[in-house]
Amino acid sequence: MLTSQPGKQKGAIIIMAVVSLLALFGMAALALDGGHLFLNKTRLQNAVDGAALSAAKVLDTTGDTVSAEVAALDTYTQFTGSSGNDELARGLDEMTFGVEFSDTLFPFVPGGVEPAFVRVTVTGVPLQPFFMGALGLTNKNVGASAVSGPSPALNNEVCNVVPMMLCGTDESDPETGLFYGYNTNHLHVLKTGAGDGSALGPGNFQLISLSDSTGGADLRVALAGGYDQCLSTSEPTPTETGNKVGPAVQGLNLRFGEASGPLDPELYKADYVIDHPEPGLTYSEDGQILDSSGSVVVDASDLAAAYPTDYSYEGYYSQKYEMEGASYDPTSGQYHRRVLTAPIGDCTENISGKHEVDTFGFGCVFLLQPMVQKGNEAQVFIEFLESCDAFGNFTMDSTAQGPTRIILYKNPDSNDS
Repeated sequence: MLTSQPGKQKGAIIIMAVVSLLALFGMAALALDGGHLFLNKTRLQNAVDGAALSAAKVLDTTGDTVSAEVAALDTYTQFTGSSGNDELARGLDEMTFGVEFSDTLFPFVPGGVEPAFVRVTVTGVPLQPFFMGALGLTNKNVGASAVSGPSPALNNEVCNVVPMMLCGTDESDPETGLFYGYNTNHLHVLKTGAGDGSALGPGNFQLISLSDSTGGADLRVALAGGYDQCLSTSEPTPTETGNKVGPAVQGLNLRFGEASGPLDPELYKADYVIDHPEPGLTYSEDGQILDSSGSVVVDASDLAAAYPTDYSYEGYYSQKYEMEGASYDPTSGQYHRRVLTAPIGDCTENISGKHEVDTFGFGCVFLLQPMVQKGNEAQVFIEFLESCDAFGNFTMDSTAQGPTRIILYKNPDSNDS
């Protein structure tokens, strides 16, 4: 008869207990270090996303890859320098920070003649290991990447439009800079005075009808930036009768910091850059734009040559970018108040009174100078832009032109973004 001998199994139990404790310790160590790694990986991804968005916005408005790269690094540095990101900030000298540009999104090919998309990649950011070293694991680095660029055109609807309509055509050729009959960087005039006539017909001066409008008071607010309605290419644009020069001047000119009506300039702030041609541009009887010397001004290069300071959009943006890099009060203005999104409609049908006009699409314009009222006459001088950042909805298969949103895309070469 066999009998058990418990004494001979005491050592085995101790060994099993030690092994179990080591396994538990290893799991706890991996959980602690893994959670720490995941947390900082998320923070790093947020920083890289922000850097890519900043770079894409600068690239979209300037076409300057050098400025875009500077913007990416500045945004990343500011993010990692904020509270809670101490380890990411400590890794700035040891990591690899890269910014690449591509003409196309799929495939993303670094380089190119006219880049539109940006990829920011950060690798080798070291994190402090806690218990991983005891398990023989010493490499605790994180990395992230993000791709950003303009969305397809906002063809479904645009929500931050100015309630004035451009009269255009359905002709567009992006290769030559033609958008709905308008050439990129060319100067144009929106007529809003009784003495100017109108492409839409008697009494209609390219103002958009405001729902539940009480007249000039609502128009003043809308032109200052309080227009909260959305427009779509699938629906016609409702136009409004009457010139309403006074309210139009008071609303639009707040964007230049010129307060002449009842609106609060603190609520509707001026643009950061309010410099404009002085003496200002004028409009001749034969429909031409003239500079202070009486010479014809056709496009942005003519405007830049006509004055000691470049008052075109390119000059405006250069000055704004320099201001942001200097010491200034960020509450003193508002970004891009002089850049507007406007519907472009079919004005070929001569009408009178209120009317709905077919909408071709949307265009981006830059206000060149404040409106000057002379009785019932005034003009809005604009430079037509190729693109601008706006709010609205789009479809990924859109082939239309118009304002876009700067968005994040999935990096085709990484699962991180």
